Amino acid sequence: MNQEISIWHTLSLAYQTLGVVYGDVGTSPLYVFSDLLSKVEITSEVDILGALSLVIYTVALIPLAKYVFVVLKANDNGEGGTFALYSLICRYADINMLPNRQQADEEISSFRLKLPTPELRRALSIKEVVESKASLKTVLLLLVLLGTSLIIGDGILTPAMSVMSAVSGLQGEIEGFGTNAVVIVSIMILVGLFSIQSFGTSKVGFLFAPVLALWFFSLGSIGIFNLATCGVSILKAFNPVYIYLFFQKNGTSAWSSLGGCVLCITGAEAMFSDLGHFSIAFSCVVFPCLLLAYMGQAAYLMKYPRSVNTSTTDIANAYGIAEVGVMVVSTILVTIVMLLIWQSNLFLALLLPLVFGVVELIYLSAVLSKVKEGGWLPLAFAACFLSVVYTWNYGSVLKYRSEVRDRMSMDLMLDLGSTLGTIRVPESGFYTTSWFKVCVARYGCKDVRKEDHHLFEQILAESLEKFIRKEAHELALKDDLSELDSETVSVRSRHPGPTNDVMSDLQTPLMHDQRLVDAAMSSSWEEGCHFLMLCQLTKIRAWSTKFLL
Repeated sequence: MNQEISIWHTLSLAYQTLGVVYGDVGTSPLYVFSDLLSKVEITSEVDILGALSLVIYTVALIPLAKYVFVVLKANDNGEGGTFALYSLICRYADINMLPNRQQADEEISSFRLKLPTPELRRALSIKEVVESKASLKTVLLLLVLLGTSLIIGDGILTPAMSVMSAVSGLQGEIEGFGTNAVVIVSIMILVGLFSIQSFGTSKVGFLFAPVLALWFFSLGSIGIFNLATCGVSILKAFNPVYIYLFFQKNGTSAWSSLGGCVLCITGAEAMFSDLGHFSIAFSCVVFPCLLLAYMGQAAYLMKYPRSVNTSTTDIANAYGIAEVGVMVVSTILVTIVMLLIWQSNLFLALLLPLVFGVVELIYLSAVLSKVKEGGWLPLAFAACFLSVVYTWNYGSVLKYRSEVRDRMSMDLMLDLGSTLGTIRVPESGFYTTSWFKVCVARYGCKDVRKEDHHLFEQILAESLEKFIRKEAHELALKDDLSELDSETVSVRSRHPGPTNDVMSDLQTPLMHDQRLVDAAMSSSWEEGCHFLMLCQLTKIRAWSTKFLL
């Protein structure tokens, strides 16, 4: 029964990921071939077969092979993204600039649980080198921050690219629906999409999951229809030789077209960053539908080669340039995880950067050629975010070092005793203005921040009024009782060393003192009224700290 519940729960979560994670990669068929074939001239079937072969093996290598089968397994207790990889590495090696490691991290470390092996010795060597080199720690931190900044910069363009690509399909189909209409409708859709984000990921996922499920079903159905009506000769693109023929025929133009091919894998990093680690969703739904869609488009282009729309925009040129950079960062970090934490075989660990890393670097070189055509925009966003987060981290490190340098040792605090070395004067109080937001009063403290500061000021003033009335009353009693016989009447003394009753009275918290004292007015009361007026003018608001005799 538990197994059935687990299976259904997993299927439910995988269904939700369709509406949250795979929307970006699902809309890629709208613009991949338009941008890819804009760089080459279609003169033979080699151009279309080579372009399709590039798309097929790109989708199969990066999102499916790399992310589904390798990267998604490197999550940090269910968290994904470059920061999660960095956190995972920090739990096994002391590389963080701020010492946030817990004792439990060291106890669960696999370095102490495994028998000595070549992989373990290699992992220990890597751990020692990384921990001893401050420069390597800084480089790794910058790499992580760069990857995070790039994904944020790319995410700024993702909604605009996906929505505008979908809406632009109405151009030519609806009379009078021009560029201005595309922009206005796209803005309206984006405002609506962002306005519902406050309802939470779960509700948004359930809302858009059926929409995206219908979308992927439509992609697959249209692809099957095109294959049935336009012929299945396009299946020859599964032969990777056509990639070689494509580059041989088009030369540098083919290399430049890789920037358009990258668009078919935009959103792959979202599977990891957004924690869409349900391989069943991508493997069984997204990947087959995308494959059928791309093959159907290529089959249609084989029959009608002039129907391809080769118009591109600056936003299309900018889109994806940051995505490839994040993929390179993820490859480097996962390789470190494989060597340091998983302690994988050296050949398997190096296979990741040698296969996927090389492919990603080739794509990176191609997309960098589009910097002048609009690719500078996500890089500018990433540079701004990188400067902000690195400055914040640098300030946090300086703050921590200052606190460590100036903190008081525990031995010194114990030597000071329970009073912490302070000398408390009887019947004294210390008051400051609201600039410090602190008030030290005789009757104790209330260590809870009050949201209603005006109410606190009112209660504080009333309590001080009671205190001054009590002082006046005690002075009057002292004058009256001093004339009586000291043997029959006990007189309260103002000398240090009070009785238990007085000590208990003084320890009563300020906010809970509800006693009302009716006393005769005196000179002390007049001074107190003047003081209360000053308190209201300076707006005392804050914390009260207990001063005991």
